[in-house]
Amino acid sequence: MIAPLDLAPFAWLIPLAFYDLKTRQVPSGWFAAVPCLISSLIALLRGEWALVVAVAAIYAVSERDGLKRKWMRSVALAAGVLVIAGMMMIAPLSIPGIVTLVGFWLMFELNWWGGVDALLAMGLMMLWNDPRLVICWLIAQVFVLLARRRFFLLAFPRPLKPEELDALGFPALPALTIAALLFVTWKWFL
Repeated sequence: MIAPLDLAPFAWLIPLAFYDLKTRQVPSGWFAAVPCLISSLIALLRGEWALVVAVAAIYAVSERDGLKRKWMRSVALAAGVLVIAGMMMIAPLSIPGIVTLVGFWLMFELNWWGGVDALLAMGLMMLWNDPRLVICWLIAQVFVLLARRRFFLLAFPRPLKPEELDALGFPALPALTIAALLFVTWKWFL
């Protein structure tokens, strides 16, 4: 039997994926922030506090541009890296999840994803913390790129400018939803 916790994310993922396909945005950042906070709480209750600390550090680092002085931005980035490295040393079983969270953040930093996309992906990783989710996400990305005839984007990963992302990109939430569906199917039926 499928656990309700495995089905709950689809209540917000599927509508957001359709909205993202239609408008290439989400109605509000709250549609990502609230599920991410809920996933953080669930991870804490499961004892996976290192993931939650890593997400908090990632979020703080991603907001470094709001700091007025350039040296403060560098300090924020260094502190975030140290916190994430510390979490990996303190909780080695969380390393795959933390590395995945950092990868999702890098996709945001390289302008491949929007902040909401990255936050929702991080929320799913905190909810499930399973390396199979990454495999499902990669399969979904290849499927989406093939469907959009954009397979060459895998060969030349680089930061995209906003106009390039508009021209070449694809909303990330549909691929994330496909990945979540693949993951739940793999988890419960294979």
